[in-house]
Amino acid sequence: MIALAGIPASSGAAIGPARVMKRISFDIPDAHSADPEAEKARFRSAVSSAAVEISNLKAAAEKKLGRAEAEIFAAHALMLEDPALEDAVADGITVGLTAESAVAGAIRNLAAQFDSMEDDYFKQRAADVKDIGRRILKKLEGEKSASPENDSACILVTDELLPSDTISLDTARTAGIVTERGGAASHASILARALGIPCVVGVEGLLERTSDGVEIAIDGGKGEVLIHPSENAKKRFESVAAAAREKRAAAMKRKNEPAVTVDGCVIPVFGNAGSVADVAAAIANGAEGIGLFRTEFLFLGRKTMPTEDEQTAEYSAAAAAAGGKPVTIRLLDIGGDKPAEYLAIPSEANPFLGFRAIRLLLERRDVLKTQIRAILRAAASGDLLILVPMISDISELKTVREIRDECLSELEREGKECKKTKLGAMIEVPAAALCADRLAAAADFFSIGTNDLTQYCMAADRGNAAVAHLFNPAHPAVLSLIEHTVRGARAAHIKVSVCGEAAADETAAREFVSLGVDYLSVAPAAVPLAKETVRTCRVSP
Repeated sequence: MIALAGIPASSGAAIGPARVMKRISFDIPDAHSADPEAEKARFRSAVSSAAVEISNLKAAAEKKLGRAEAEIFAAHALMLEDPALEDAVADGITVGLTAESAVAGAIRNLAAQFDSMEDDYFKQRAADVKDIGRRILKKLEGEKSASPENDSACILVTDELLPSDTISLDTARTAGIVTERGGAASHASILARALGIPCVVGVEGLLERTSDGVEIAIDGGKGEVLIHPSENAKKRFESVAAAAREKRAAAMKRKNEPAVTVDGCVIPVFGNAGSVADVAAAIANGAEGIGLFRTEFLFLGRKTMPTEDEQTAEYSAAAAAAGGKPVTIRLLDIGGDKPAEYLAIPSEANPFLGFRAIRLLLERRDVLKTQIRAILRAAASGDLLILVPMISDISELKTVREIRDECLSELEREGKECKKTKLGAMIEVPAAALCADRLAAAADFFSIGTNDLTQYCMAADRGNAAVAHLFNPAHPAVLSLIEHTVRGARAAHIKVSVCGEAAADETAAREFVSLGVDYLSVAPAAVPLAKETVRTCRVSP
């Protein structure tokens, strides 16, 4: 038995034969052509065909997972149209290379640029570049996909999982996924979690130790991978998987019941969403509202900013999907890590500590006011709240409150139907947690984002394998910040929630509830299990 460790990317245990995915390589020798114009025509035809495929993948992803995840492929479509890629390929063809050689060289160079960046978000985008490049090469070479659709209950093994690989998988025939490269923040990992496929990434030495048919056991929640597992190990993994299935089944039966702690406290469980489809899924799974509605995907993957009417329609649809239950709309959290060309956001060495979220919106008042006006209009037909991301000082929250009131007055003068909304602060910067008592004076509620709060507190990027062990939302330092936030909220008589991914983790959730958090907000699929966790918790010491 060989034990390997990687980065947990999607929870769950699985055992099965390995299916090693073969790849088109970009390390192909240069080949030459005497007809550059013919090669350029071949390239353009391949790009057009690839664009159709990406559009079909986007439609499939939206149907299977929802709009938020589907926007990954909208970003791919934009990358396919990138003039820099077209120019690089055209330059290669002009000096005599075939379209295949020119594409391979251009993709190698572009992916290397992303790989060399320090920021994990951009490093993970190298996989998207390769995804696009392989799609073009397949069209040029006429090679069929290496999808494992005909295998049964396999563990997919590959150097790096690409988004199109993930969305194309037959989930009934894919027991799990394990990769040698990649991070938990990659688009493919995000899709694996959405599909509910156990996944471990960043497993060094994986490919040299396995081959087709070799039995593998993985634990996506711990990042554990066993090659040639012993009988005892197999029993352990099978027991974990069976227990998870039973627990899930029991949770689904009680999904619409209130989540009440052992000592009688009701802790509502809400859902996190990035699309109207997500809202519907969360409510169907028993969510008592939407604790976090992300709006970034309305703004990304397009060439112009969404209009006020477009945003109003989207937020109204979210309110309708919630069926009268509260929906917390987070203001646009965008910056150098999520570029939008029409906003002309400058790239930064460290966008997570830079010009993003409310810092950007307060400089771009036109963007902020348009979004707030849209939320106020949509609130007339539903229970909507506004959540302000990346707050680090009370002055920011006070300014947003003033702008909200200004927008409300404007809409009333214009005779447009609207309603005043509550305004909350997202606690994800340690400074906000430490000053929670002061922030509470300008906030109607708090929402704790554990991903960023943990990252900033521990100075550890969860997508970086070298420091992943430090990324612990239940670390005493992080819990101290959460406790400080709860005390500040209690003093001002306002509610506080946890909306980060850690709210779905049993160990962390128990800690949050014991600290006095009023409610949790988790991914739609995690709502029933989160309720079961609450039922085992105790609030009183």
